[in-house]
Amino acid sequence: MAVIILDRQGKSKRDYLKWANGFNESIYILGPTDTISSFRYKNAYGFPDFDNNGNVERFVDELSKYEKISRIISFEEGNVIRAASIRENLGIKGQKIRSALLFRDKYKM
Repeated sequence: MAVIILDRQGKSKRDYLKWANGFNESIYILGPTDTISSFRYKNAYGFPDFDNNGNVERFVDELSKYEKISRIISFEEGNVIRAASIRENLGIKGQKIRSALLFRDKYKM
């Protein structure tokens, strides 16, 4: 099983490996090329133009063929819809697109 964390800010903001100590699942951290290196972790992958790079979704889709993904986590509002889209496309439990869109649009909420 695997947990995917979408992160735009790097380790200076959050140290997920301390937080996830004791998980029995693989943890993959995906983020922008310029901040992901702060993790110094074998399963941290950087993507140029992270916010607009469709290779993030492709990476998760490919990974799901080899390892069951149990969770997609985003602690940043900017990645909520992306995380929901990935969950919905792969049938992963959690917030889906409709709910994420309402979460991001306070007027519609």
